[in-house]
Order: sequence, then structure tokens, then C-alpha cells
Amino acid sequence: MQNTRFPILLAMIFGLCAPLIPGIFNLRWWAILLYFVGSGILAIVWPGKTWQWGLWVCLPIIVLSLLSVFFVGQFDVFMKKDFPVLMTILGAACAGGFIFPLVKNLIIKRSS
Repeated sequence: MQNTRFPILLAMIFGLCAPLIPGIFNLRWWAILLYFVGSGILAIVWPGKTWQWGLWVCLPIIVLSLLSVFFVGQFDVFMKKDFPVLMTILGAACAGGFIFPLVKNLIIKRSS
């Protein structure tokens, strides 16, 4: 059994730092692409979890968003503006973790 603490910790650190980069430019599509590629790279390097890397990468922003709603309130504003973006990022991250290893396996099968 391999130690999975380091990759999960790395995924959560990436998940905490990733919103800062598009936040500077204020571009949602860059955030979606960043999470897609980030979880895909993690899934290629540590192929044990595939799409679950998307969950690990998005876990910090989900927790921070829920804490924000819990302490600040404004649930209706969260559901209208932030929830769709959060679910899109989660879907993109899970898709990246699923698609990147498939593409890697197809490339390896074609080359051999």
C-alpha cells in the first residue's frame, strides 16, 4: 500500500492556491481551465484515484465557500452567483482527473 498523504496534501494546497491566480485577472474560464489541468496532472502522476483528484483539489474552495455562507449569510446570493461557478469548477476538475489518464493510456497503447 502506497502512502497517499503527500499527493492529497499537494492537491489541497493546489486547490487553495489556484483561485488566487485567476482572482488576479478576474477570469472565471482561467480558473476552470486551471482546475481541469491541475487535477489532470495529479491523475497522471498518481493514477490511483483518477476523477477523485477533482474532489480533493476542489475540497478547499468548497469548504471555504460553505464557511463563508455559514458565517456571512446571503445564501440566496451564493446560490445565484457562486454555486454555478463552483459546480462548474468541480465538474471540470473531476473531468480533468478522468480524461488525462485516458489520453495517456491511449498514447501509450498507440506507441507500443
